Amino acid sequence: MNDYKAKFIDFLLSNEVLKIGGPFELKSKRLSPYFLKLDSVNDGDGLLRLGEAYAEAILSNLKQDDFDGVIGIPQKCHTFGPAVAIGLATKNVNKKYSSYRDKPKTYGDATSAGMQDKLQLQKEYIIGSQLPDKSRQIIIDDVMTAGDAKNNALEMIQYLSQDVDIRFGEIRADS
Repeated sequence: MNDYKAKFIDFLLSNEVLKIGGPFELKSKRLSPYFLKLDSVNDGDGLLRLGEAYAEAILSNLKQDDFDGVIGIPQKCHTFGPAVAIGLATKNVNKKYSSYRDKPKTYGDATSAGMQDKLQLQKEYIIGSQLPDKSRQIIIDDVMTAGDAKNNALEMIQYLSQDVDIRFGEIRADS
């Protein structure tokens, strides 16, 4: 196991973010011997460690020129997605971060009169950087179980932008 993974797992265990011993019922209704509760990472040091660990995982699998940004799946990734962008920046890899809303924003810049193009849709749904057509994005999530969140994310991203090349980023002990 890579050193960064071992350090991150120790951090997760010592801060009771990774719970072992279950069984824990997952959203998919499957039972698991462990449960990862990343929203328990709730301070600056923890978010920095989380972001750096995800950045290490991403950069150990991709070159920095292989992707344009990271997209977080709601709701948890509204919080820890920016930490991943910061983690990448600590490694001199400056990438855009985006996440999308489950429901459209109905105020401010999302209320331009009558516009219904992709740019307007992105103002209503995207938090952070807009998703350029034909960009290469990494979807990040805490864990991927049944795949519902991943499938919903793909559907939403295709709705908001054209020809986006998607890769998936998650930390797994076996990768």
